[in-house]
Formats: sequence, C-alpha cells, structure tokens
Amino acid sequence: MKIIIMNIAFSVLMAVMAWLKGFNPIIWLFGGGLPGFLLLVFLPAANAEGIDEETRKARRRRSDIAGLVVVLLTVVVLAALWKYVKGQ
Repeated sequence: MKIIIMNIAFSVLMAVMAWLKGFNPIIWLFGGGLPGFLLLVFLPAANAEGIDEETRKARRRRSDIAGLVVVLLTVVVLAALWKYVKGQ
C-alpha cells in the first residue's frame, strides 16, 4: 500500500512540476516514474522569461512528445513484466 501511495504522490509532483514549467501536466501525471522525472527536470521551461512565442511553443511540443514517449515505454515495460509474472 505504501508503494501505491508513493507512486501517486510522485505522479502528482511530476504533474505540478510540468505545470510550473509550462508543460502539459496531464501527460506528465503518467510520466513514467524516475526516468520521466529526470527528463522533466532537465527539459528547459516553456514559460521562461525572455523567450519568444515560437521557442515557447517548440519547448512545449518537445516536452509533450518526450512525455508521451516515456509514458508509452512505461506501458510497454509494465505489460512485459505483467506477462512475465503471469507466466510464472
């Protein structure tokens, strides 16, 4: 039960971080745990001051794509683990 609560808290933390950086928080809510968190930390913010609108949109798009890739990889890994565990 503690693991589930920690995962939910971590997911919410990632969504809040994404929102504060100007990214889509819904994508990052499912952002794939630690690998997604590390990626999110190192992505440049889309709402930073001093950048033009084109750069802002490019950063948002890059973040959305990166987040979706991490989510998809997480789903694939979890499905493979589930299949492995069920096969045991």
